[in-house]
Amino acid sequence: MMLSVSHLISRGALIAITGVMAIVFSSNARSACSSEAWSSTNGSAQAIGVDTSPLGKKYEGRCGLTVDAADAPGYVSTDAPSSESVFSVRFYFFLSSFDLTSGEALIFKARDAATSQVELLLRKIDGTMHLAAKYRSGGGMVEHPETVPLTSPWHAVNMTWSTGSGTGSLSLKLDGVQQYDVEGLTNGDERVSEVDLGVINAPTATGKVVFDAFELRRTADEIALLKNEELFSISTRANVGTGDNLAIAGFIINGDTPKCVVVRGRGQSVNVGSSPRLEDPRLELKSGSTTIDSSTDWALHPSAPTLEALSFEPGDPSDAALHTCLDPGAYTVLIRGTGSSGLGIGIMEVIDADLGTPFLNSISSRMTVGPGDNLAIAGFIINGNTPKCVVVRGRGQSVNVGSSPRLEDPRLELKSGSTTIDSSTDWALHPSASTLEDLSLEPGDPSDAALYTCLDPGAYTVLIRETAGSSLGIGIVEVIDVEGGEVQPN
Repeated sequence: MMLSVSHLISRGALIAITGVMAIVFSSNARSACSSEAWSSTNGSAQAIGVDTSPLGKKYEGRCGLTVDAADAPGYVSTDAPSSESVFSVRFYFFLSSFDLTSGEALIFKARDAATSQVELLLRKIDGTMHLAAKYRSGGGMVEHPETVPLTSPWHAVNMTWSTGSGTGSLSLKLDGVQQYDVEGLTNGDERVSEVDLGVINAPTATGKVVFDAFELRRTADEIALLKNEELFSISTRANVGTGDNLAIAGFIINGDTPKCVVVRGRGQSVNVGSSPRLEDPRLELKSGSTTIDSSTDWALHPSAPTLEALSFEPGDPSDAALHTCLDPGAYTVLIRGTGSSGLGIGIMEVIDADLGTPFLNSISSRMTVGPGDNLAIAGFIINGNTPKCVVVRGRGQSVNVGSSPRLEDPRLELKSGSTTIDSSTDWALHPSASTLEDLSLEPGDPSDAALYTCLDPGAYTVLIRETAGSSLGIGIVEVIDVEGGEVQPN
């Protein structure tokens, strides 16, 4: 049976990184799954490689499958190497324009020949689509009494099933949150020999549904068929205050479907020792010049229950945070203080909340930087099994700040733990300068710092400080994924 990749990174590890925030980004969104991901195809043309624009997904990529309800049934099947008594599955789905006028839509079936063992269905309840689960016990199919509302575009399903006479079990997670944990199923020596994914049956459905990154395995410790290669997170810690003493982050969502993110501005929950913290952060999320969402005390935001369900709520009630789903495009996050006129250390974060294949693309953070302890700190995590190449930049004189003072002479240090593994002041003097030029990623001023490097998977820190002057100035720290995130064969 096919294998499942592990979760990209644990949320606990992400949150535990001292002094950093998490932002997922990539230079493009593409998927190239194993040719063994599907062993056979059934149903509509969408299941055998036809371009299903406008979403642009192709089954021939062995990863994305789009099914138009008008052509249903449209699904793919994979065979187990033998009849299995345990299986785990993970996949993403995006409802797009999909709707139900009545009844339900069967989107997943694990079976032994024609006998279902586990099924997942979409059902519309009070105007909202829900996910329902059925499983075999006591000689028949039983539906779990609770359905799960689907409130965002992308959703990630993680499910395990096992057989037994009173010892069978089913576990279902949606978007990383445990929904069902059913024990004591009486399903004897039932087995799973085939698994179907897609729109298997939906007599009253309209619109399209997208499936992506399907992974199937027999046991939890098998090596995954698929691996996710991406620059998983980036964070920035800086001095922030009121008025113009704000910090600004920009990010781009690339792809053909919306991306759900968590945006946070933290102050009192930041570990800064005896240094002053940002007292009362205010967060604004903008598209161009339009503010599309904002937050001060995170628990007062309408998305607070989602933040808690995802375990992404900040550690102090005065911190700002929100969960939202955004169309592809460019966005800006502004963080400033509201409770004090003095500067305090704060952290800006944008976190990928759905982990679907539309990746976040690029992040830049603008803040006030100076010499000594008045530095900016960025952290990022490389996820996957192979090295990833990145460009790291610390810019000052090339930053457009109007009449405000710029960071005069940035010094950049790249660290793994406490070890400095690379550094830069004037970018053209770094050994990777020609690569920066080849990539058209060299900074616009010779005093700016930049480097190109390839790094093993793991956590890294970037320090930016002033080296020539003694005053504070506005600077930008950037970490750029030059390869792009992807899902590929392991």
